[in-house]
Amino acid sequence: MDDVKKWVKEVLEKGYVISLGTTDEGGIWVTDLVYTHDEEFNIYWFSYETPRHSVALTKNPKVAGTITLSANTKDPDIGLQIEGMAEKVEDKENKIALNYNAKKGRNTPWLLQEGQCWYRLKPKKIELIYEPLFGFEKKTLEMKLFFCRAKVKSLSESSLGGFQKKPRLVQ
Repeated sequence: MDDVKKWVKEVLEKGYVISLGTTDEGGIWVTDLVYTHDEEFNIYWFSYETPRHSVALTKNPKVAGTITLSANTKDPDIGLQIEGMAEKVEDKENKIALNYNAKKGRNTPWLLQEGQCWYRLKPKKIELIYEPLFGFEKKTLEMKLFFCRAKVKSLSESSLGGFQKKPRLVQ
């Protein structure tokens, strides 16, 4: 299981964009977002509150996403398929912003514009596709997910990621 976690972490570190799927009254909607992540495999991005994906996840927090490292037809298939819950979060201590900018090679935190917010995807399940090691056999990492929509979670209230989860490998 530790090897699967290592490879999931590698994909999260090397990847840059998540294709995030949300659902609303109009159906399924997919948006590409630049992301960062934490040690618990939570994925963070910022967005305005008004685009379709942001509005949709406030009404239905169940989301799915994909991250791929394969850039062209000659590359081996390496990527993640992710299922989980999304929510708006606060970043009072700029932990997400600093992490986001480190990924982009910047030293100062991203300053949100008026109407922009940070969001977090808390994975319930991550499927790893790593063709060089497993061919097309997926490896699955499942997490216990504790999710509360009662209020916007502040990252100053807990560590980055904050919720408790125990990853386990499912063959």
